[in-house]
Amino acid sequence: MSMRITDRSSTRNYLRYLNNALYNQQNTMDQIQSGYRFKKVSDDVSDGVKNMRTKAEKYKADVCKDNVDSIKDKLDTVDSTMTNIHDLFTNMDAMLEKAVTGTSSSQRQVYAQEADSTKSQVLQLLNTQYDNQYLFGGSNNYTAPFTVSSETGELEYNNIPVSDIQQRDDGSYFYLDANNQPTEVPMNEKTYMNIGLDFRMNGANADPSSGFDVSYSGADLLGFGKTADGKQNNLFNVLNEITQTLGNSTVSTTEADSQKLSSLGTQLQTLNNRFLTQVTEVGSKDKFLSTLSDHLETTSDTLNEKMSSLVGTNTAEASTEEATDVAVTNALYRLGSSVIPTSLMDFIK
Repeated sequence: MSMRITDRSSTRNYLRYLNNALYNQQNTMDQIQSGYRFKKVSDDVSDGVKNMRTKAEKYKADVCKDNVDSIKDKLDTVDSTMTNIHDLFTNMDAMLEKAVTGTSSSQRQVYAQEADSTKSQVLQLLNTQYDNQYLFGGSNNYTAPFTVSSETGELEYNNIPVSDIQQRDDGSYFYLDANNQPTEVPMNEKTYMNIGLDFRMNGANADPSSGFDVSYSGADLLGFGKTADGKQNNLFNVLNEITQTLGNSTVSTTEADSQKLSSLGTQLQTLNNRFLTQVTEVGSKDKFLSTLSDHLETTSDTLNEKMSSLVGTNTAEASTEEATDVAVTNALYRLGSSVIPTSLMDFIK
């Protein structure tokens, strides 16, 4: 009787060892094939939780990098568009020097046509679209933000004459309505995106100090309002005055027109130099975004390596472990021949 109990106990213990060995062998094979050391957090709670946190950090870094690259693509278009506008005004300045000195009224008519053509080109560039959005429309994504008054030929931004626009100390823009009341310039709100600088919200609005401003207000793009002495403070409107002066020039007004054109030329140079500063600032932002994109990519790669170290399979160690598991299993098969009945052993194999 005791012999039978011993045989059953030995068989039961042997089968338990064999099942454990087969499980370990299969688990090691799964790790090698899948590349993962474990599949459920419960298999390794400590590393599993760390991996979840690391995965969340990597997702945030990837989202921020996508945002940065998207902003940078848009900024490249902004930069090229503004450069083209600056070049147009630079060419106009060179043309104006010729128009001021020793030019007949008939020749000034030719220059007037050239200036008018430049106005059309500038207007077209001001209404440039990127990804179905107007680059310089502020928050206006539905209609061309810049138009020209049919009466004066002056520039309007979201239907407000730019010569009427003023700026508060906090940087916001307004104009005086028909009742002489300060009114916000329509569709000129700022839009911010998360680029990984501890993005925060103040209620329903983004904290300006934590996000990147991706909107470009046309209110101050070429200048706004008028100077203290009543002169135009906008490049387009100065160009409009130049066009009208050239077009209306006659033999009797040649000298007076030359003086006016000379004064307008000085305004044009001053405003165009100020506009060039804005172009340079865009270039600086572009370099900043390139550096930030590289940093976020490096961060993502580092986090990916960390995730791999937490849950990934060490192929060399796993291969050694697999060889050990196979050796143990084979040894158990050989041992089984002397521990359990032959008929049962044949069934197991």
